[in-house]
Amino acid sequence: MVAELTPPAPEWAALPVGGELAGVLERVDPAALGDSGVIDVVLAAERQIAHLRALQLRSMAELTGRGNYASCGGRDGAGSPRHTHDPVRAAGSELSAALAWTPGHADVRVALAVELVEDLPATLEALDAGAIDERRAELIAAKTRVLDPPARQRMQARVLPTAGARTLRQLSRSLDRLVITADPDAAETRRLQGREQRRVQRPGPYGDADSTSIMSLTGPAEDLAALWTALDAVARAARADDDPRTLDQLRFDLATALGWTALATGRLGGCGTQHTSGQRLGTRQGRPATVNVTMPFDTLADAGDEPGWLDGHGWITAPAARRDGMNCAPRVDAHEGNQPRMSRSEPLFRRPNQRYAAGRPWGDHGDLAHAPWTGTPSQ
Repeated sequence: MVAELTPPAPEWAALPVGGELAGVLERVDPAALGDSGVIDVVLAAERQIAHLRALQLRSMAELTGRGNYASCGGRDGAGSPRHTHDPVRAAGSELSAALAWTPGHADVRVALAVELVEDLPATLEALDAGAIDERRAELIAAKTRVLDPPARQRMQARVLPTAGARTLRQLSRSLDRLVITADPDAAETRRLQGREQRRVQRPGPYGDADSTSIMSLTGPAEDLAALWTALDAVARAARADDDPRTLDQLRFDLATALGWTALATGRLGGCGTQHTSGQRLGTRQGRPATVNVTMPFDTLADAGDEPGWLDGHGWITAPAARRDGMNCAPRVDAHEGNQPRMSRSEPLFRRPNQRYAAGRPWGDHGDLAHAPWTGTPSQ
């Protein structure tokens, strides 16, 4: 009865996962418990969930070991299967349909299940006992994947005793250190390989906020740490001087100001308006680097609210297009069948059905303004 669980006895809170704990959790009423009792219920439920996750993962791995998931049946003259396939993907396809998961997600789950069963059985046992949750099991698997099997076994033995009491961040940092010390030469090789993949990805739409993008940088940790430290230090100095913007806003504005300054001066990393230092900006077909927006003239003249088209991003709101388009010093020309355009440096222009061929027509708008932005950030 519920009354017998108030307050919970220590032995109840420490019940092993499985049928007995499931029965107690099924009957318990959290509303009848004190604060500590409710916390005990949460902890017990978490352990039981981990136990069930382990059962689910073992069941997934079991599917991959069955013959009908490794081949389609039938034998050739030599007795070999006529057609074989990846059992992980085969089981993933089955589970994808059964659970309404995407095929990619199902494949990842099945692959993790096989990995834990075959390579990290102690980690799976800890999950089954409720000592760790599924996120920690996944983290141990992911972080040790670069090691050979014996090293992985040693690694899980090192971290499992305290893994359940550590946050994911603490466990991740501990694993990172242990993986590097396990084989320093291999870690350095991976670092050099990662350095070769350094890149800045082109901005893309972000979230539900119109006219908002996200851009990511991938590369050596020390280089990105230097960039962050510099941006953060300048932002904090600005805050100390009573700048009303938040630190996040300041860091962003200072970083993007580098781009606007480069577009204005023709050099990245130069000193102010000096044109003799920093890296020179290249051109395309002899035209200077610009950020371009195209909009109906009505939008530009604040007589309409049709969105503008920002090259490299997509549609942006009329106020955003207007605000930044007005930062240009436009010249109106008649080109391509008397289609008007607005241009500062005469970037390449096509008619709407040519420029936006991927299902993005301008509708009935015949009058367009095309403006390159050079050197003025949006505020």
